Amino acid sequence: MKELEDVTSRNNIWMANFDDPSITGLAKEFASSGLQGNDLFNELRKRVFRAVMLHELGHTMGLRHNFAGSADALNYQDDYWPQRVKTIDPLSTYTQGATPLADAFQRSNCTVQEPLRRRADGSAVVGTDPTPGCQAQADGKMAELQYSSIMDYGSRFNSDIHGLGHYDIAALAAGYGDLVEVFDPTAMQGIAAGSQKMQVDVRQAMVLANTIRNPILFQGLDNAMAQLSSAGQRLSHYTNYPALLGGYQNIAKRTFMPRTEYLSQLNASQNQTAAQRASAPVKVPYMSCYDEYVDSVETCHRYDAGADNDEIVSNLVIGYQQYYVFNNFQRDRVGFDPFQVALRTAQRYFLPLTNMYQHWLWGRLITRLTPQGTPRGDLGLIATGIGLDTLRGVMSTPEYGAHVYNPDLGEYVPVDGKCPETGEVFVPSDGVVVGNPTLDGPFTSMPMCVDVPRGVGRSFFSQYDSSGYDVFRRILESGHYYDQLAAMAALQASNASVVGIGSDVNADARTFRIPYNLAFPEPLETLFSSVYKEDDGGYAAHVTMSATGAKVSQRSIFDDPAAPSTAPVIVPGRSYTTRVQSLVAGMNLLDGSLNPAFARQGQVSLLGSGEQRTAPEGFSAVQVSDPVSGRMFVAFRTADGSGGPWYGADLLEKAQSIKDDPNLTAQDRDSQLSSVFGDIELVREAFNILGQ
Repeated sequence: MKELEDVTSRNNIWMANFDDPSITGLAKEFASSGLQGNDLFNELRKRVFRAVMLHELGHTMGLRHNFAGSADALNYQDDYWPQRVKTIDPLSTYTQGATPLADAFQRSNCTVQEPLRRRADGSAVVGTDPTPGCQAQADGKMAELQYSSIMDYGSRFNSDIHGLGHYDIAALAAGYGDLVEVFDPTAMQGIAAGSQKMQVDVRQAMVLANTIRNPILFQGLDNAMAQLSSAGQRLSHYTNYPALLGGYQNIAKRTFMPRTEYLSQLNASQNQTAAQRASAPVKVPYMSCYDEYVDSVETCHRYDAGADNDEIVSNLVIGYQQYYVFNNFQRDRVGFDPFQVALRTAQRYFLPLTNMYQHWLWGRLITRLTPQGTPRGDLGLIATGIGLDTLRGVMSTPEYGAHVYNPDLGEYVPVDGKCPETGEVFVPSDGVVVGNPTLDGPFTSMPMCVDVPRGVGRSFFSQYDSSGYDVFRRILESGHYYDQLAAMAALQASNASVVGIGSDVNADARTFRIPYNLAFPEPLETLFSSVYKEDDGGYAAHVTMSATGAKVSQRSIFDDPAAPSTAPVIVPGRSYTTRVQSLVAGMNLLDGSLNPAFARQGQVSLLGSGEQRTAPEGFSAVQVSDPVSGRMFVAFRTADGSGGPWYGADLLEKAQSIKDDPNLTAQDRDSQLSSVFGDIELVREAFNILGQ
């Protein structure tokens, strides 16, 4: 298996475990087309070039970029909705009820492909498994139909290969013919029926969506529904459009009329009865977002896909994970450079994750458009968690290849070559791993060696072509260190461009910044401190058992802190530079949120230097002396360890334990003490420079 992976990766072939639903249908189409070699390549290139040509012609005709096109579900291609309802209808009972379930929306979105589970006993709810519908959508190339405008930047090469979108046609008709696109009489009857059934005035919501207010923030039917009523807020999710319009078929039933005629009928409808007004034509509401507004709302990014937070974030994560071989390998690209990979990864995948979190928090606390208990609010929280888990997972990604269990460390550590060991280790219920258990209690059998595949694991250091001259410019694979740089940049990013607050950070940093640690201080503080002090137990991935064998399982902010995993961890890819960068990133949290917690948790003082402090009430002091320099250091932590991580005190305790370890040789003790006191000195200097 390892040899096969090596051969395929060297030849730029990604194996069958590559899984991007966005291109599954296209791949199957070409597989059955009979096209091969250059014929297949030219056919694919023809479709991509046609999309690019139409985009550029759109500019020639006066159209601007519209980066909301990938999220404007009401105006996706007509063939989208017949496929989309295959996973909407089986779950509508749980998405349209008095308390919509976020779990049901995830399954409808195919971001989770398993049945709903009853909370009482975990059993599957019959009829809620979206897997068949999700497969049909992938085979039917539904992802290729998820755009309203050719003027967007698609997330995949096949994101806009089906010609102009509804937005483009409506915009050109308005600009060159002074025409307005409206729902036709049959659709208006459906809207009236949907309004009555769903107990919300859908036509009025559309009128509201077409009213010019904030040019970006309140666009689209979802936003208008949320402002209309509590029922509208509960139903403000695009999967409810078929029900709201009396059937998905009505979404495509549109016509054009002169603007003067439309405005005349719209004004006249204000004086009509509700029954008369229900049949009056209404302009199709569109979403638009131009270059100057990029990132200002959660539906406006370059290279994104999806109509809600859950879909957008899931597509970003799939792009990062599945396109590893395309992004991180040289593939005959001239001037290929790891720092370019880091920049692309940050801009294309990681910083948009941070931006999605910022919009969720802003909508939750300020605009009130995404409150808890509504589809947008709950899916926004889930998407935020997935994004944060992804960034933390980048920091804990192990190397690919063989990892053998080390009984001294209680961890799986990387080794050269194939798995050299056979046999088992056993994990008792308290999480202590032993080679030959003698303790009482249930045990889980674990393999002595785990082979981590490429993609799940990544080469920490860049790989070079050593077959010729100028070796260090002939990079074959960008090392994972550069992905970690991108992840740390996203984790400490704080500048927010959400509509409503502007971006004048210099005038008021506290108002105009929304960093991750504003809502999730503990996960970030634990991550950065654990990386720096090399505490794998604080952030590394676990090795768990599944039906197919051992697998690497990343941690999640949704894990139950009262029931931590007892599975052994696997050593992450890490270097001294990573550790220092992580320490600096943690200190930079002060700059993003004006919260000095991380800096204070690591504060180490040198006695006799004027830095000496008195332990506050409820705190205890930890002291240790450097046997070489004679310098005495002190740090504090709460008596019960709360409010941590107190990584400054942890480092001093680590130094003391090395000094007291009778099993170390003098040489090993000196070497380890030199390393840990170097870490202590660096923390002290970092606090003095960055933490005050």
